[in-house]
Amino acid sequence: MKVNVSYLGKEKGTADFSSLPSLLLYCSRHGLDTTWSREEKTLYIDYPQKNQTLLLTMEGGEDSDVLQETLSLMKELLKNSGMVLKTEIDQQEHEEDNFHVHLEFTKSENIVITCKNSDIIAVIQKHCRRKISSRPYVFFKTAGAQHKGRASISCEIPVNYTSLEEFLIQLQASILEHCIGSSELLNWVGLETVVELFSSGTPEKKKNRQQKRAPDTRPAEVKPQVKAEGEAYFNYTIRPHSNNEKYTLITDLVIKNTGTAELHNPIVCLRVDPPAQIEIGGQILPPEMVEVLAVQGTEGAQGWQYANDEWLQEGYEKGEFWIRPIDTLSIDPEEFNGIYQFHLNFDKLEKGTCTVEAFVYFREQNVTFKAMNDISFAF
Repeated sequence: MKVNVSYLGKEKGTADFSSLPSLLLYCSRHGLDTTWSREEKTLYIDYPQKNQTLLLTMEGGEDSDVLQETLSLMKELLKNSGMVLKTEIDQQEHEEDNFHVHLEFTKSENIVITCKNSDIIAVIQKHCRRKISSRPYVFFKTAGAQHKGRASISCEIPVNYTSLEEFLIQLQASILEHCIGSSELLNWVGLETVVELFSSGTPEKKKNRQQKRAPDTRPAEVKPQVKAEGEAYFNYTIRPHSNNEKYTLITDLVIKNTGTAELHNPIVCLRVDPPAQIEIGGQILPPEMVEVLAVQGTEGAQGWQYANDEWLQEGYEKGEFWIRPIDTLSIDPEEFNGIYQFHLNFDKLEKGTCTVEAFVYFREQNVTFKAMNDISFAF
């Protein structure tokens, strides 16, 4: 039996009824909410904080356009977050608001950020201390309610602040991380957006495609022997969770064609140890979700999927995850491709080591190689 799948309010296609448990598990791992409608035979997939609201109050700056500019920027930055923006017009609903940001535009030369509790201030400091202008920031913690008894964050901002847009971007990133945690932040820009951004190749590949080769006017030479060769390596960044008991690796597996022949359709095996300790997430789709969530480009579907329907069972039992391109994928000599921005999530071990290895197979050319580096963490 086929059922309908709706993603962020849009019909995305159909899936087998028997695949619903796998779909629910996939969405849960990626921080997405799911609702099953028995009457409509439809699975609704939505942002995890769809009903969470952000109350924005402002004062000062009445003699300039800063208030309207700020409101427009905040609306745009929240558009894909699933949060609902409210202003002072909705006063009767203030008691239900989950998060309150108050912005006061002053004639001061500095930005002063007041946070209601220590949990918020740590996240604000991490983002807003980044150098986005020469103007310093001052952070401090209040003993109680700061503004109107309800503000989670209160900011005093110079009315003529030239880096207002960049500051609001950093502030919004802080709010999102505080609301849902850093491990699931990719979901806030939209799953389709992330797949589209990271499935089309590295900047090196795009640059090579744009370069034009000058016509070769030299006499014909004997062509060298065509060789099919390649190499792969991991790039990764580790992000500990707040309690340091769980970790997330934001990982790229980069594949380079080092030979003189075009390579076609790589099959990747990620081998993890201990098998049941490491979970893989990010933009690798289960087979039953390809029709619904795969990004459609000019040359067909883009991205990566697990190679078989038993991928989850094999991962837990053998520690092996087999992955292949959703559509035909070719890598020209000296060019790059790979699996970008996928997640490796694991809990802290009492003792021992977590390791991840990668093996790449090009069956058409009979080429096999192991990644030059492994991911290994000891506790």
